Amino acid sequence: MATPNIQTVDLTQFRESPSLTSDVSFIFKDQTTGQVRELLAHKFVLGVGSEVFMAQFYGTFKEKRDAIPIEDSSYSAFKLLLDILYNRNFSLKGVELKLIAELYYLADKYLMGKVQDTLVAEISSKKINSEELLVVAKVAEENLHLEKFSSSLYMTCVKFVKENMGKVLEIFDEEEAGGENSILLHKLMAKASSNGHHRETEVLRGYLEKLGLKYNDAVTRSCRSTKGMVICEMTCKVDTKTSFNAKLARPSRDAAIIAAVREIIGKVGRKFFPGNLECDKELCDQKQALMDLCKLTNMPEPFFSSWLDSGLYCARVKVGEEEATGSEAYRILAEAEGSAAKLWLSMFGDIVKSESKKVFLESKRRRKRVSSFFCSLDNK
Repeated sequence: MATPNIQTVDLTQFRESPSLTSDVSFIFKDQTTGQVRELLAHKFVLGVGSEVFMAQFYGTFKEKRDAIPIEDSSYSAFKLLLDILYNRNFSLKGVELKLIAELYYLADKYLMGKVQDTLVAEISSKKINSEELLVVAKVAEENLHLEKFSSSLYMTCVKFVKENMGKVLEIFDEEEAGGENSILLHKLMAKASSNGHHRETEVLRGYLEKLGLKYNDAVTRSCRSTKGMVICEMTCKVDTKTSFNAKLARPSRDAAIIAAVREIIGKVGRKFFPGNLECDKELCDQKQALMDLCKLTNMPEPFFSSWLDSGLYCARVKVGEEEATGSEAYRILAEAEGSAAKLWLSMFGDIVKSESKKVFLESKRRRKRVSSFFCSLDNK
């Protein structure tokens, strides 16, 4: 009978009391308070767990220092990494998401693929609520350089958006239009919408529920193909006197439906939820600035034209022969016109001012010459 191997080494005990045998330390200095903290470890244990540590401590250009300053990680995140390397049991339950992001960064830095996979699996299985949605999305946005980690966080958020559209619209109502959170929510909505038109439909469904209506009762649509394009006609009937229509052509059926739903969403939002739309005053003032410039320089009055694109306003402005079309679409018409005016001013404003100045100076010189001429007649 073979003799069992009864010799075991419990690495966790060396994490509890490493000072007697440790041969390397990691130094952390708080940039705010100046406090210095230290984590002790064993080079061999770290080298076995990570090929980066192995190269650092035992490679050709091995680390000569026994006290290594760490500047790209917090004390808490690095401590978690060491716990993993020493096989210490721990749970991510209750651990802040930002700390998990730091841990993922360290696992990426030290080529610990299994740790990365475990963290991604943990995130992917995480269920969030409406209070956590923006927090998770912000961490995803802050860690775009950690592509797999960030993508997993975004997918968690997108899953919540798809399953809880009504709650997401409530969050929209609470956030300032155009603010950081609002922009982030729009990004999540776009990601949730990229998988099919039924996700766009949920946005409109949420609006209609707020109005006490059912989507299937209020919305009708039809699609037909012609000349390689799909035309979607959609009607949203709110009451006997109020209905919204959209008719758009796109290369595919899904794209046509998405565009039509977005246009209806824009119309319903502007009609029944105007409180959500706060105008960018600085941008809107550009229209008045252009009108003032034209009046001052005797230019023709600006002519503005606008149209809807996927439920958002686009605008164009023409002054004389020169025109400019805003490069972005806006939920508010005044912003779209202001954007077009701003672009026109940036393209032609200096030229107009320069030409106006030349005309003014030439006129002044003429008046001076005429005045000199009459003065000479008087002298004669």
